[in-house]
Amino acid sequence: MVWSRELPGEPSSVRVYRDGLGHWYASFVVPAQVLPLPETGRCIGVDWGVKEVATTTSDEHDLPHPEYGRKAAGQLARYQRMMA
Repeated sequence: MVWSRELPGEPSSVRVYRDGLGHWYASFVVPAQVLPLPETGRCIGVDWGVKEVATTTSDEHDLPHPEYGRKAAGQLARYQRMMA
């Protein structure tokens, strides 16, 4: 067994699971101390949407839609033509 890091406290529960490659993992639930971040006086608004993944009140932080479906469909069509 390989530990990725020390647990910060006694675990209250554990979830053991196996991924698609057959690797086993354990996920522990432990109490954690939550510390608030220092106030900066700045704020930003985020709107999650369909046309754009995230639209913010600051134009430099907007996230355009990656269009994964269109790219995957194009690759699928190309591979299907190769197999025909």
